[in-house]
Amino acid sequence: MVVLEAAAISVMGFLAGTALGMMNAYFLVKTAVKAVAGFDLALTFPTTMALAAVPIIIVIAAISAWLPAWKAARLQVTEAIGYE
Repeated sequence: MVVLEAAAISVMGFLAGTALGMMNAYFLVKTAVKAVAGFDLALTFPTTMALAAVPIIIVIAAISAWLPAWKAARLQVTEAIGYE
């Protein structure tokens, strides 16, 4: 359950970061480059890189959530409450 939650949160972060990054890139390419350098650049989205990043992100999130979840599952309830 904890591992699945970590994977879901990481995918939501990936989607939000991708959307905000594309908005930032659009601004920089369409306005800042034109104002500073005086020419246009083509804005392209790296689809293959984004699709390749999704499984890597999920694996890293699952691995990073598994160890704390495993340690928490091995604790007695009274011991876990004692930490709070």
